[in-house]
Amino acid sequence: MSSIYLHKKKFQETVNSLNESQRQSVLSNVNTLQILAGPGSGKTRVLTCRVAYYVIERRIKPEKIIVVTFTNKAANEMKIRLKELIGEDGCKSLLIGTFHAICCRLLHLHANLVNLDTNFVVADTATSKRILDTIRKDRSVKISDFTRKKMDIGAIWRLISSAKNRGETVDTYNMLYGKEFKTRDIAVLYTLYEIELKKFNLVDFDNLLLKTRDLLRKKNNILSNVKAILVDEYQDTNIVQYDLVKLMKLQDNSKELTIVGDPDQSIYGFRSAEPKNFGKMRKDFDGIRVINMEQNYRSTGKILKAALHVITQDTNRFNKSLRTSNPDGVPIFRISTRNEETQAEFVAQEIQKVIKESMGLINYKDIAVLMRMNFISRNFEEVFRQYKIPFTILGGDRFFDRVEVKDILSYLNFAYNPKDLISFNRIVNVPKRGIGAANLKKITDQNIEDNTDLLETIMNIGTSKSSLFGPAIRRKLLDLGSICSAMKDMMDKQESVAKIIRYLLEAIQYKDYLRQQYFDDHEARWNNIGELISVTRKTPTANDSSVVCVDSSDDEDDSLQSSYLTENKNDDDESGMTNIAEFLEYCYLCSNEKEMEEAEGGSFIIRGYNKIEM
Repeated sequence: MSSIYLHKKKFQETVNSLNESQRQSVLSNVNTLQILAGPGSGKTRVLTCRVAYYVIERRIKPEKIIVVTFTNKAANEMKIRLKELIGEDGCKSLLIGTFHAICCRLLHLHANLVNLDTNFVVADTATSKRILDTIRKDRSVKISDFTRKKMDIGAIWRLISSAKNRGETVDTYNMLYGKEFKTRDIAVLYTLYEIELKKFNLVDFDNLLLKTRDLLRKKNNILSNVKAILVDEYQDTNIVQYDLVKLMKLQDNSKELTIVGDPDQSIYGFRSAEPKNFGKMRKDFDGIRVINMEQNYRSTGKILKAALHVITQDTNRFNKSLRTSNPDGVPIFRISTRNEETQAEFVAQEIQKVIKESMGLINYKDIAVLMRMNFISRNFEEVFRQYKIPFTILGGDRFFDRVEVKDILSYLNFAYNPKDLISFNRIVNVPKRGIGAANLKKITDQNIEDNTDLLETIMNIGTSKSSLFGPAIRRKLLDLGSICSAMKDMMDKQESVAKIIRYLLEAIQYKDYLRQQYFDDHEARWNNIGELISVTRKTPTANDSSVVCVDSSDDEDDSLQSSYLTENKNDDDESGMTNIAEFLEYCYLCSNEKEMEEAEGGSFIIRGYNKIEM
């Protein structure tokens, strides 16, 4: 029996199991389709089934389909389901991922059209803030003392990011707000920030979208092979993302567009999400069809009634309802406790009771504890340990934000993109080389005079007999330059990323450095480097949406040696990624995930992010 027949049979069985609105959503042949899918209505199932419909029934090749998700986790879940419907080869051919991942891939292919170098690197949020902070500390920059000394750098970054999410380029922002008292400092910083990004050959997360918008406006045949576009969680799109969807559809051929979302679930206004995009889409596209999926399979009747009672207070919402055939369930109730300690105790007892009485239907990973302030979590952590309740703190140090991981990624960044002054400043004294601020300024001044990249400058300094630098500094710069040059040569030869990292670790004796700098937890940090090497073995690409999630707790497992750093793994170096651009892109896009992966067997304490080592 052929695989094509088996996939078609599986697809038909899935379609037959759908309710009427789900079936219409999957099999609709309209050019533009809006699926308004309420919570628990099976939207992921419908979206994956519609992809399979395009491949199996409409005979559209998977490589001609784009699927946009809002998290790597969602994309990975879709891939798992799609493997059953269209097979593993079909899944690999799909272009599926977040807006940022898809835009990053398009920009690498067409960088010259939007004034970028092909070896640009993605600047994460921490790097963006560091650039902004350096700019505002420059006394020659004409901004107020309040902005320079008192304004939180995170607030400055958010104002610029919000402007970009509204689609306002630096020129637009200056025209609109450059003369306003409250915003003129931001206009100055925004302008200089964009200049620095260009100088360092960096693209921040917001510019991935803006630059791709520019690209699609300039050239209308980039997606000429694409036949179908599907967008998940449409209620979370901002103005720029709406423009991207529209421009993708209007590229030089006929494309079908399907969006799935629920305006009632649009809660990311603080991230510039724009629920009005549903109405805008209905105005911008002719012949659009709207299907409401109103059958809820997840919630009890009591929960649904309470949710509808709240949602229907919004008189401007799209008219749709929710219904369920589930029982009413237990009522919603509120408990008052004497203090924070008894509150945590009560929650722990309720969790234990739920786990016991559900007879295995509910696990710890199915339970979340939400709280308003970070400090409250301490009581919960203590009580949960007493009750032996496993938990994961959402908002702890994320894997790609950890100091040791950022050290290694910064070395890779600089070797790949030698214009990256931010990465150079991070690695120049890792391990310690005694190169202070005065010498760093002389290096950057020399670099400006040389009019070349930083790697060539430090090599020139290292091999010269310049009186500007002492012999010890020249020797150390030559050593650093030689290491980075060797890494760049390995990258050019397409050697595996794992092999490059291993070379680096040995060349700078990084394990010894960790032992000297972080003796108390150096083994845990070394294991994190092992985990970074393991990422290279996942062979992620711009299409791959798998995500690395490392538990941020420092419990007894920290002493476990990572298998990826043991000697017997060297023979497997060639089995992983060889494309350094894809690897760096993967790491930095993962670091921008809006939510962490669920930890297997643990529950979440959800809270704000802690201040972490940079």
